[in-house]
Amino acid sequence: MKNFSSNWKTTLGGGVTAAIGIASLFGVKIGAQAIDPTTALGMITGGIGLIFAKDGNVTGGSVQQ
Repeated sequence: MKNFSSNWKTTLGGGVTAAIGIASLFGVKIGAQAIDPTTALGMITGGIGLIFAKDGNVTGGSVQQ
C-alpha cells in the first residue's frame, strides 16, 4: 500500500478507467454504445492495477539509488 497514489498520473488514469467501468455496469452508455460486462470488469481491474502501480520513473527494486 506504500505506492498508493504516489504518482498522480497513474492514479488519475486508473480512477477514471475504473469509474467508467463501474458506470457502464450500471447501464450508463459511454459514447454511442453500451459496454458489455466483460469489458467493464476488465476496465475495473485495469483501473485498480493503475491506482496501485509503481511510479513511472522507478526502474525496479525497493533500494534507494
